[in-house]
Amino acid sequence: MTKLNISSEFYSLPAMATYLGTAISIWALQSNYLQLALGVVSVLTLFLLLYLIATHRKYRYFKRFKAIDVELHKLSHRTRDYISELRMAENRDEARQISGAATKHALSVASKCFEILIEKPCCSSLMLPRPHKALKTVQYCYNADPQRESIPSDMLSPSDGIAGQAFTSGDVLVWSLGDTRFKEIRNGYAKYYKSGISIPFKAGLVYAGVLNVDCGAESGFDYELHKQVGATIADTVGIIIECLNLWGDANGGA
Repeated sequence: MTKLNISSEFYSLPAMATYLGTAISIWALQSNYLQLALGVVSVLTLFLLLYLIATHRKYRYFKRFKAIDVELHKLSHRTRDYISELRMAENRDEARQISGAATKHALSVASKCFEILIEKPCCSSLMLPRPHKALKTVQYCYNADPQRESIPSDMLSPSDGIAGQAFTSGDVLVWSLGDTRFKEIRNGYAKYYKSGISIPFKAGLVYAGVLNVDCGAESGFDYELHKQVGATIADTVGIIIECLNLWGDANGGA
């Protein structure tokens, strides 16, 4: 803690209230105004208690963003390491393996960050366009339900569903149960998710896929509060994919 921070603590609102309350209480005791002293101490105690409750709430709120900042910091460093490894890849299979590991890590960071944000277990997945531009889920985070990975979901037209509209429009979309835009592509989907957020991302100059994050709670996501965190991670996935494309171009598609 710096000298400036220490000085500000001495002149903070609770500190000043404590100084004033203590001084009045001591004077009241010396003057035999016991009821006044008791009243001042009671009011001061109540004020400090309310201040502590308010401060604790703020601490819990900002502590979540500090944890997210740590995860994003790790993601940036790990992605840089993956890209350095990709530059040394000797063949296409090795390059795909490296980029796949990098993407898996980014998806897991997305899952963890949103779990911190909404305080509910989350799962993230990656959708990429396939022939005829249909979107298909190609990868999940580490903590995904095994059945979701072993039983593939259906493809989704870019003009349908939340993820399809996010891919087409280029905007982040949030959904919950009952949303008319939602299209079911997995039987019994409510067993796995009841709300989610879809974040499109670019690789190069074109939209290349969608990062989906979902959870089992209804209305778990908020557009204004969550779009920036989601976009940061989704753009990282876009960078990984673009690096793989550049590696292919540099090596003649080897």
